[in-house]
Order: sequence, then structure tokens, then C-alpha cells
Amino acid sequence: MIRWTTIAVLLGSLVAGVLFDRVEHSDIPIDPELETAIVTPVLSEPALHSSDWYCSVGSTSESGFATHTVYVSNLSDQPALATVETLTEAGPGSALRLDLAPRTTEVIDLATLAVGDSVGAIVEVTGGEGVVGHRVVSATGVAEGPCSTATAGQWFFGGGITTRDTHYYLSVMNPSLNAIVFGATFHTDTRIREPKDLESRVVAAKSVLVIDVTEFVAREPLVAAEIRTVQGQVVVERLQTFDGTLGPVGASLQLGVTHPKTQWTFASGLLTETSDNRLAITNPTEMTAEIDLFLDPADPADLLSYGLLPRELSIGPGRTILIDLDQAAAEIGLILPYELGIRVVSANGTPIVAERWHLSPAIDESLIGAGGDNARIKTLVRQDGESDEIPVEELEGLEPETSLLQPIPDLGVAMTRGVEQSSTRWVVPWVTLAPEGGTALVLSAGEEGASVEARLLVAGEWQPPIRAIVQPDGRVVLPVTSAAEAAPIVVTASAPIVVEAQVIIPGQRHDVVPAIPTLPR
Repeated sequence: MIRWTTIAVLLGSLVAGVLFDRVEHSDIPIDPELETAIVTPVLSEPALHSSDWYCSVGSTSESGFATHTVYVSNLSDQPALATVETLTEAGPGSALRLDLAPRTTEVIDLATLAVGDSVGAIVEVTGGEGVVGHRVVSATGVAEGPCSTATAGQWFFGGGITTRDTHYYLSVMNPSLNAIVFGATFHTDTRIREPKDLESRVVAAKSVLVIDVTEFVAREPLVAAEIRTVQGQVVVERLQTFDGTLGPVGASLQLGVTHPKTQWTFASGLLTETSDNRLAITNPTEMTAEIDLFLDPADPADLLSYGLLPRELSIGPGRTILIDLDQAAAEIGLILPYELGIRVVSANGTPIVAERWHLSPAIDESLIGAGGDNARIKTLVRQDGESDEIPVEELEGLEPETSLLQPIPDLGVAMTRGVEQSSTRWVVPWVTLAPEGGTALVLSAGEEGASVEARLLVAGEWQPPIRAIVQPDGRVVLPVTSAAEAAPIVVTASAPIVVEAQVIIPGQRHDVVPAIPTLPR
């Protein structure tokens, strides 16, 4: 009998060689300016005396799309002062000054400061070490994430969905004293769209403008976005919601990317039989991008067992592709559920933007088209149209060797842009602490591996450390538990790693909350 591992390796080679065609590499140098561009959000070492944070998307009116709460924490042993200024669609709202004691968090419901269909906040923290995150609650779910530490003249989103069960909100915040003109460009797998109504849109001084992309583009399973200003700098954030009509239910909060990058890492990822798992990659440049896609298992030994070879593909200028990770897993015989990280690397230096999606429950494809949706919801990146799948039951099976450390998500929408920068110190500004291992830190290490320590800040005290060893090129899922409902978390490591927080509450929510890297200045 042919061994499973032999077939798996052959299948892995087949997928690498056939599933993703590749053109010859072009000699395009990596642009140093793009590689060293500001990462946002980011913390500095040593800490800045004063820092500004921009929390763009949310609302406070009864007719609004999502309530908005901001969390301001002081991680240091020194006191700090915070000023919270609200911005609405009509202009500035009220402001609030807060004395931040050492190791404390203040929770601000923005509805107490301003009422509007769109309300954001600018938070300035002076002294101590301030970090700011926010939480939005929509009719379909809850989402959390860090606020931005920078403004920019361009913002990118590697994907998004405009099918009839969704809302795709882009919130453009203008913190300056002058009106700013911007334009919006949208990329699908077949074309580039620049709606006339968004060619020269104006966001007034000290205000927030929210665009529902579903009102400007066709119903599509994949819509990447690009916002560019004519002059001046803004902050752009996305809220994507799903109402359950086609299956998925939930909400996802994502800060845009100020510069495309040549590498993206997705530490969090759980392939299951009841969810849709996809990877969206956008090439916003005028050059072809040659991509290497690395699948990173929890156990590095599985690289050989399953034949997890790097996959190669090409993305044309201005194009976006959607990779069905469930189908890719089936083709190499992965036994689900399976913890899987991903790295996306531009082999020829053309910068890209990438997103990973985990949609629960799975999309009901029998309903696609009933409301004018594009039927290409299950996009497969291959060009020959053939199928070389071998039924799993015909192969020599393997049993999972380890049990999952988190529950299996059955409801929720986890959409993350990935991580562009490794670091030895990470901060999760605020995250829900779900019971029974529902909240976990997902750690991904490079060639050195790392010893890692995580501490929660609860009720003004640092909790005992949670420690882990991440093997070279390995991943660790580290559950965090506490009697508190939520808390900031600080992660330190002996070597650079990537950190994401994952929240899974069965029957309620699945979310990936980005951590903030600390980088030298």
C-alpha cells in the first residue's frame, strides 16, 4: 500500500505546480521606502511622552450602525493624562479629560460625549504609556480592535464583501482643521472600479464620513478598497457586517493599511468543516506580483507529513484574488479541524495587501444569485479548469495527535489584515476574556524560536505571567483566562515573533483582535 505521507507530498507538489501557475520573475527591486514605512498602530521603545490615537468607525445615535466604546489604558507605573475629543459627521463634538492612574483602564461610551450616526474619537495620552482600543456593537455582532497611531494620505484594504447579506462600511476621519478631498478605488478579481460619486468626495474639517461601499459597487464576493487624498491625511477604518441571510453572522473591525508590504503573516487560523476560510490578496501596483504562499502548521513536523510546500502564484497589476483555503486543505488531505497559520511573501518585491477570512457558519451557496450576488463566491485560483482531487476516504488516514485548545467557532466573522512586522514586545490594548479557553494568544516564531511571557493587567495589577516556548518556525495557541471580563495584555519574547489574539464564544462570536508591536525609535 502506498503510504499517506507519500501521497500527501505528491499532492502538495501537484498543488504547488499546477494549482498556482507562475510567470517568470521580473527584476523589480524592493522599495526601501515601502518596507520602512510607518506601521500603524505601533508603540515606541522608549515610550513617547505623548501619543495620539485615532478611533474612526462607530456611531452613537439610535439609528446608527454600531455603538462605539473606547478603552484608554496606562500600562506604566507613572500617572498619565488623556484627552478624548469626539468627531461626528457634522463636526467636533464634546471632549473629556481623564487622569489615568498607573496600570489602569478608563472606559468611555462615546454616546455620553456626542450623538450622531457617525462618531469617532481622537485620544491624546501624555505621560505614562498609553494604549487605546475600541469596541463596536452592531445589530449582527461585536468587534474589537486597536485604534490607529498615525494619519496618512493613502489607505488600503486587501478585500471585503458586498453580497446582499453584508454592509461594508468605510469610515474616513479627518482630524485636521481643513477640509480634505479624497477618491476611492475598488478592485475585484476582474476589474477596477472608480465610482463617480466617490471621485472627489469631501470630508469636512474635524469630522468623520462613513461610506457604505455596498451602495456604490455591485454585489461581489471580493472587493478590495483604496482611499487616496488629494492633499492632507486621514484615518480609514472598515466595519464589515453579515446578517445571516447567506450563512455567516457577525461583525469585523479592521484598520486599513497605509502602505502595501512584501510580506504578511497570519498567526491565527482554524480550518473547520462548518466555516468558510479564505485568503484575499490584492496587488494595487502597476507591476505583476509573484507570490509565495506558506502554510504554517502548529506542529512543524506536519510540513513533511502533509507535503506543505510553498505555493506559487501570480497576481496581475491592479488585480485581487480569493483563495479557498478549505479546498486547498482538502486537496492535500488535512484532517479538520486544523490549526493553520499563513505567510504571504512577494518573491519579486512587488508590494501587496492581504486579508484572511473565517466566516461562520459556512456560506450557503444555493442562495447565491437570488439577490444578484456574483456566483463566483467559491473562487479557485487555477487556470486549467481541471480537478485532480483524490477522495480522502481512498487514502490511508491519520488521526489528529493533539486536541484543540480553543472551542470550534460556529458563529462569527473573523477578518484580519495580517501582520507586517515582527517584534519582541506586543500589546493587545483591550480584549474580551471568554470562558473555557475562548480567548487565546496565537504566537508565530521565526527561525530562532522564542520563549514568551504574557501578562494581563486586571484591576490595577499585573497578573502572574503565562509562559510558553515557541519552536523555530512554529506556532503556539496560548489560552488566557481571568475572572475579569476584558483586559489589556502585554506579551514579551526572547526573539521577534508575531502575535494575534483570537476570541471564540460558541453561538455568539469569533474575532481576531490585532496586537500592537513595540518598535525602536
